[in-house]
Formats: sequence, structure tokens, C-alpha cells
Amino acid sequence: MNIKFDVDGVIRDLYTAVTTAFNFKIDSWNWKYKGKDIYDLAREKPEIVSEAPATKYLKVINEFTNGHIELWSHQPPEWRLYTNDWLINHLKSGIDIDIRYLTPKEKYRALQKEKDAILVDDYPNFKDYNRIILIDQPYNQKTKANIRIKTEKELKDALLVFNKRI
Repeated sequence: MNIKFDVDGVIRDLYTAVTTAFNFKIDSWNWKYKGKDIYDLAREKPEIVSEAPATKYLKVINEFTNGHIELWSHQPPEWRLYTNDWLINHLKSGIDIDIRYLTPKEKYRALQKEKDAILVDDYPNFKDYNRIILIDQPYNQKTKANIRIKTEKELKDALLVFNKRI
């Protein structure tokens, strides 16, 4: 089983970075703060992207990389340099990073084509969550998923189950 990981909401805590920098809370996927979305706010403060903290799941994910990690992330081009620096600074040293920039629809289609893959993501609007491990976030509470992760132990246990299928 091939495990793919999303970046924001899964290994990088952009939620905390944005809500702290602008002092508000996000409780839905399509939110606006003073008429601005996350991309607008990150343009105002690009350090949000590069200085966001790691999620509590990063330690577990680092354990499952085996020297290589494949990331599928939806990001605007202007974030990508910041994201690359962030990954180098936060993933365990010596890891080979393969990152694909995909929209949510492209992620879903790619997952359907790779029959031996699973995706760890926080996105709340996929067609189904058959091979998606959903990282619990305030903005995906209404999403029905087979596997919803709230703790590091839950993620570790889920990844161990999928690793045994390899």
C-alpha cells in the first residue's frame, strides 16, 4: 500500500498560523475573513506559509516515510518555494520528498488510478473516503469518512494497518 500525504492540515498547521496571525477562527471550508480567503491573507503575510507550525501528526508521519515521502498538495504557485523550505526544515533529514501539486479533483482522480494507494488528507469534499484517511479539523466536521483521525495514536494505528497490506 502506497501512502500519500496532504501538506496543509495534515503535516503543516496552516489553520493555527492563519487564525493566530489574524485572530479569528475557521469553522467551514469556504470561509472568508473580512472578505479575504486564505490565499489573500497569505499574500499579506507570506511568513504564515513558511513559519506555520508542524501538526501533531508530523512525528508519526516521519516514522512512516522510510526515507521517502510522497505529498499531494493544492497550493498556489507563490506558496511553493515557502513550502519546499518548510518541508526541508520539518521533515526528518535525508528524506526524499516527492511533491505533486494537485487540485482536490486531481487528487481524487490520481487516487482512483493508483489502486494500491491511500491518501491522508483533511479536505472535506471528496466524492467518497474509501481510501482516504481524514485528519479531523474544525472545517470538516460534517464530512462522513470511514477513518477519521483525532490523535497521533489513531494515525499511527491506521498507518500500521495499511502498511501490513503492502
